[in-house]
Amino acid sequence: MISDYTELSKEISYALRHAPEEYGLALDEQGWVPVEALLGALKKRENYSALTAQDIADMIQNFEKKRYELAGGWIRALYGHSTEGKIKKAAVRPPDVLYHGTAHKFLQKILEQGLIPKGRQYVHLSQDQETAITVGKRRDSDPVILRVDAAAAWNDGVRFYHGNETIWLADSVPPKYIRVVQKLDCECAKRYEAKIDSWALFEEIKTYFEEQVSLGRYEDIPVKKPYYIWQSGKEKMEWNADKWYKCKICGCLWELVYPDFPADGEVRKFADGVYKEKGY
Repeated sequence: MISDYTELSKEISYALRHAPEEYGLALDEQGWVPVEALLGALKKRENYSALTAQDIADMIQNFEKKRYELAGGWIRALYGHSTEGKIKKAAVRPPDVLYHGTAHKFLQKILEQGLIPKGRQYVHLSQDQETAITVGKRRDSDPVILRVDAAAAWNDGVRFYHGNETIWLADSVPPKYIRVVQKLDCECAKRYEAKIDSWALFEEIKTYFEEQVSLGRYEDIPVKKPYYIWQSGKEKMEWNADKWYKCKICGCLWELVYPDFPADGEVRKFADGVYKEKGY
């Protein structure tokens, strides 16, 4: 008897979705393989040497989320494939509305290009917002939730395919059927310009900006203009900031000047996104 169904599910997922050739398996055009073939491949691995077909059936039943299908001695993964040969699926009319959870850093490209598969054979969509949020949180702690007008897309010829009780698939979804239904407000309105007069404050501010970039909310962009220009006759000097950050949500531009004590650093804010040289 298998005690860790999660690890078994991960192993079977890898075999049926991503690398069947590593297990000596050949998926048919709909992704099916004989259970006995999968069982034989897994039993060659020491930790599954005593695996039975009943263990696989129990594993499938153990999870609320349906990832696999068993039928007549055959098994297949229902979605998530990245194999070279595309798994064929029968088109099915979808619910009128579907959802997709994504990270902020991908939003602009999706709104320009639509939803396209990346690393998988199909775009994955959710039947409800709760599932979309769960999926989106894999890439962003506060994901953007997109609403897909699946009814209009279907009527215009976009094909959809059933994954499981909460997952739907599509070859791609053009941008005209997509709109944002949930996008968290950024913190720009709550944050202000500041003098940086201590290393502790500098580390706090620097860490904040770096976290926002990693979450895909801010973009670290090249410094394009000096923040101060001094000129006397033919002599001219320029001072440049160390970092510029652009908020992808509201468009606010932030300038960060590192301290060089005893000279303070500073943070400057341009709410309209338009840079202005500092005056003295």
